[in-house]
Amino acid sequence: MAQQTLINDYMKGKGINMSRSVNKTAQLLSAMGIFFCFCGVLMAVTDEYYNVKTDYGAVGNGTTNDTTAFQNALNAAAAAPGDKWVFVPAGTYLISTHLTIPVGVTLKGSWQFTPGSGATAVGATLLAVEGAGNPNGTAFIRMDSDSCIQGIKIRYPNQTSKTSDPFTPVQYPWTLDVFGANVKVLDCYVENPYQCLKITGTGRANVVGLCGQPLYKGIYVNYALDSCRFKNVHFYPFWSGANHGPSTWIANNGEAFVFGYARYQDMSNCYSYGYKYGFHFIPKPEDPYIGQACQGQFVNCDAILCGTAAVKVDECQIAYGGLRFVNGDFCVNERYSHSTTLESVTIGAETSGCVGFDNCSFWGPSSRICTINTGTSPGTATFTNCSFRDWDMAAEGKYAFAVLGGRVIVKGCYFITSGNCVSVASAALGATITANVGAASTEILNNAGTTKCQVANNVP
Repeated sequence: MAQQTLINDYMKGKGINMSRSVNKTAQLLSAMGIFFCFCGVLMAVTDEYYNVKTDYGAVGNGTTNDTTAFQNALNAAAAAPGDKWVFVPAGTYLISTHLTIPVGVTLKGSWQFTPGSGATAVGATLLAVEGAGNPNGTAFIRMDSDSCIQGIKIRYPNQTSKTSDPFTPVQYPWTLDVFGANVKVLDCYVENPYQCLKITGTGRANVVGLCGQPLYKGIYVNYALDSCRFKNVHFYPFWSGANHGPSTWIANNGEAFVFGYARYQDMSNCYSYGYKYGFHFIPKPEDPYIGQACQGQFVNCDAILCGTAAVKVDECQIAYGGLRFVNGDFCVNERYSHSTTLESVTIGAETSGCVGFDNCSFWGPSSRICTINTGTSPGTATFTNCSFRDWDMAAEGKYAFAVLGGRVIVKGCYFITSGNCVSVASAALGATITANVGAASTEILNNAGTTKCQVANNVP
């Protein structure tokens, strides 16, 4: 304690009284020795990383092939005890084939935040060139269990020119392929990938601060055996800008977030712009040992200017709460897709679970807000405290909601645009439409009968 007190006094600038006894001076010297030894150990620990440039000869000039230098550094880190991370200084590194981040290794770039768009090499930038024309080839970076990639920008320099119109992208394999558990993707920018991030056969992935403009698929999750978490993911035309060609192709083909069999998914503050589907929940794999389709919660997530549907649900879990969207913003628009059948939400015939929207906003010129076509399955769609506008864009008298099957609850919502609100077909299993504003009784069509459909307390 005496040694610690002397160190604290010294660090606080109180000075040392040199008239103290020799014993006190000895204590000070001993304490200082311990202090600087500790600093030396700390520096040794924090400096124990593998530098792709200074240790393994990567050049980073954008033309020299740096693949071997990177993989050698990653392999060395995996084989060493203690810290297992590889540092990538600022530069543009050509990777001619692909990389694998081994178990427990971090690939850390010089960016201390999520990089932005543009070609200026002010941070760690990797150029991906392998696999043109082969979307099923080996991913650019494969990630094993407990691995991490952070502070890296990835760009495809040979992608079709963004000024091409019509635009057809060069198909590449996935940029990031997560096949191990507990993987982290942090503060990365993937500028113009054909397919950005795939997570399959594993769980507990943590994706934070991922940005870019995936052209075909953004994030794809399937066979996810445990919860994955996504936060601050932003897919936007950072690369193509206002060029018409890429925007048209993406609006007719692109899917931002795709989920298959994926339990306990957790997504917050994520955004997509200009895709055919913002969120697409696909059927579970045809595998007798695999359970149901996706289940998860999506908070503060937006899908804007979608070409066909902001949310398309082919199937979701009946257990564990289904799909829950809270504080979302969903918009469809025919600007680039030129579609005449736009819907904010489409719920398909195999949906047996619950799809819920609370405090969400639906807007943009569309045919409908939602079509519920679950057939005889017990799927249920709920809309509470939501707002709706701009449906029936062709002025054909279409209803905002077409309930063709399954069940629906529309409660406490605001129909901003004047027009027909809810149509309930005779095949519907049940409907509750209550306490809504802007929904006059003449704007609600009940063909299911009063036993299955309850309509009450709605005001014009």
